[in-house]
Amino acid sequence: MIKVHQRDGGFVVADCDGWLPGFYATEHAARKAASMPSETLQAIQNRKNEEVGGTGGVITDADLAEAEE
Repeated sequence: MIKVHQRDGGFVVADCDGWLPGFYATEHAARKAASMPSETLQAIQNRKNEEVGGTGGVITDADLAEAEE
């Protein structure tokens, strides 16, 4: 079971094992992320953080769609 929590203008996801990597722009993106591997999510978050100077990157629906291709 997953739980999506709104936080600081975005969304985070928890499952039975703890928090999933990533900070998501929309609830839809957060729910979609719950079905993806943690390694993929962490890689996307790392890239988004680099794009904004180190921290605070936000994962969008488009980022997740691109990772699925």
